[in-house]
Amino acid sequence: MDSLRSELADARVTVFSFRAVKPVVDTSPFYVCGKRDEADPNNVSLWIAGSDGSLHMEASAVLA
Repeated sequence: MDSLRSELADARVTVFSFRAVKPVVDTSPFYVCGKRDEADPNNVSLWIAGSDGSLHMEASAVLA
């Protein structure tokens, strides 16, 4: 959510859901990623990937 807020400061999140897939620890590199849906820019996909590209967390947000 912090990354979403920093990239889209004026956006209002109306729905948020997430699922933890694997633990994320700060002793290993990881990437916080996000992408707006091209068909509907109010839908945002968010995820955390490990340095090997493996999925650790996934989330979705709907913006007003």
